[in-house]
Amino acid sequence: MLFDATTSKFFVLNPSMALAWKCCDGEHSLDDIANKLATDFQGVTTDQATDDVMRAVDELRKLGLLLDVT
Repeated sequence: MLFDATTSKFFVLNPSMALAWKCCDGEHSLDDIANKLATDFQGVTTDQATDDVMRAVDELRKLGLLLDVT
């Protein structure tokens, strides 16, 4: 769960989104995050994980929870 102190809103994350959020630390690239998801969640290919990470990052940016990821 995330809390945005600016808006006082809570956001509930599923397990894969929580892992992606945890890796958005400025030290992991988007490829690193996708590889971690593909490794940690059986049945998820790297291509699927990459698509999911890109959608997740876009959504976090739209919500104002993530400002910049490279």
